[in-house]
Amino acid sequence: MNLTSVFSPIVFIILIYFISRAIGKSVGSYTSSRVSRMPKKVYNNLPLSLLTQAGVALGLVAFAYSRLIALNVQEATDVAVLLLDIVAVSVLIAEIIGPLLLKIALTRSGEIKSVHS
Repeated sequence: MNLTSVFSPIVFIILIYFISRAIGKSVGSYTSSRVSRMPKKVYNNLPLSLLTQAGVALGLVAFAYSRLIALNVQEATDVAVLLLDIVAVSVLIAEIIGPLLLKIALTRSGEIKSVHS
């Protein structure tokens, strides 16, 4: 992973990818919950619980990375590094924010008790 590119204009691509993915998952889960007539606590909280990601996204980007590097073309290598950076940083953000949002969703839905110290 090229960390220097993370602090460059690529950060906008990362944010667009992350936000688009979050919006897509939220709209899809909310809509499908409403269409299938799930209880209100489900369709209001399900979108918050789906933000985390890791395994599949990293596996697919690793596969794409290896295939692009194997082409042995500089442009393909640049794209491979760019894809890896975008997905890896997005996964990092999702794995920091996702569990917090999941806890909020589970607390709001009444599935777990809120612990206040």
